[in-house]
Formats: sequence, C-alpha cells, structure tokens
Amino acid sequence: AYDREYATAGPAAGLFLPLIVSMFFIFLILTTSGYMTTVLAEEKVNRTIEIIVTSISAGQMMAGKLLGALGIAALQLAVWIAFLFAAVWVGGQVLELSWLQDLDISWRDAAMIVLVALPAYYFTAALMTLLGTMVNDDMEAQQIGSMSFILLFLPIYLLMVIIPNPNGAVALFFSFFPPTSIITMGVRSLIMVVPTWQVVVSMIISLVGGLFLTWLAGRAFRLSMLRYGQRLRLSELFRGDGNNRSAASQS
Repeated sequence: AYDREYATAGPAAGLFLPLIVSMFFIFLILTTSGYMTTVLAEEKVNRTIEIIVTSISAGQMMAGKLLGALGIAALQLAVWIAFLFAAVWVGGQVLELSWLQDLDISWRDAAMIVLVALPAYYFTAALMTLLGTMVNDDMEAQQIGSMSFILLFLPIYLLMVIIPNPNGAVALFFSFFPPTSIITMGVRSLIMVVPTWQVVVSMIISLVGGLFLTWLAGRAFRLSMLRYGQRLRLSELFRGDGNNRSAASQS
C-alpha cells in the first residue's frame, strides 16, 4: 500500500527534492559538527576552554556550542534551499527546460526529511562534541571526521540491499539510527511513502539520544579536565565522580 507507482517515463524531477534536501543536511553535518570535534580538541590542548567553565557549567557550555552549531546549520540550509529554488525557477522559466517545469513536488516527503534531519543533525553534532572532548589532539579529531564520513554515507553503500526491500529490517534499522536516518529516508521516499509512525520513531530516537549525548559530553569534559593529557575511556563516563577523581589523583 505504501509503494509508489510511476509512469513509464519514471519519477518526476520534483520527487527527488527530499533526497536533495537530505544531502544538504549531510553536507551540513560534515562541515559544522565535524568542525566542532576539531575545535574542541584544540581548545583542550591550549586549555583556554577551562577559563570559560569558571563562569558557566560544562553542561551549559556544551549545550551552547550545540545551539550555535544548529544556528549556523539553519542559516546555511536556508541559503542553499533558496539557491536551489532560484536555480529551478531560472531553469524552468528562463531557460525553459522541460524537466524543470510543472514539478510534481512531494511536499509531505520534503517535510518528512526536514523533521527527521533536524533531530538527527542534533544527535550527530552531540556525538561529535562528545568525541571531541575525549580525544587528545586535533589529529585524532580529524581521524574521527574521516570515519564519520563513512558512517553517514553507509546507506549509499547498501543501496542494493535497501532499494529492493525498502521496508525491510536493514532499511528500518538505518532509518531509525540517527547518523544514517537522513539519507535512508530520502532514498526510501523515492520508492515508497514512508509511514508517519516511522518518521515519529526516528525523530524521538534522535532527540532523546541527542539530549543524552549532550549530558554525556558535559560529563566527559569535566572528567577530562581532571585527566589532562590522558585519553578518557568511554567506560569511565559511567563511573562515579569520586572514583574518577581518585583515579586521576593516582595517575
């Protein structure tokens, strides 16, 4: 019931808008949230960031950094979308390209991508921020950025699995996993009408996960100040503060 039916000519150009918007969000993640990982690593090395936490808490500082990244991303996205619509108008009305005229745009799918991508972007930015607090230098941060590129584009590598079965277990997993949900939803929207409940579940997972990672990033920063020059292991984030302080003093 959710499968799309196309004419013999194939899908209209307007139906590719959700996939294009999803790619915009992926490039935003690569440029802004990846940059935050490197910046946090550099700030840890020069220790200037510790001056800031004398006025605000570590959690407030991490939340502020994430809000700033979201604001930059929103501005960039607005500019890119405006440029996209301007290019489509010029191509259809001025250059009279037939495939850009009378676009059959699926506004529901475009809105779905935005609703899924915003919390997914927040989740990924929070994850990058957490990793930035745990590395020792900007070299390690750059390596993390390279690995995040592979993770974000993983659904593209698995198109031969997702396209034949867009409502299967693999497609659903990548639709609910925040870093891969944006592209997966965009690809699936070309083949089927994604059910609303799946969009809601994806949003909730990304939002709750992003809030948890924001809290975890603040905790990681506090603990990393106690262990300057030493790598913070993920298991240490879930120990009591007393145990971490004693481990830091022993080291």
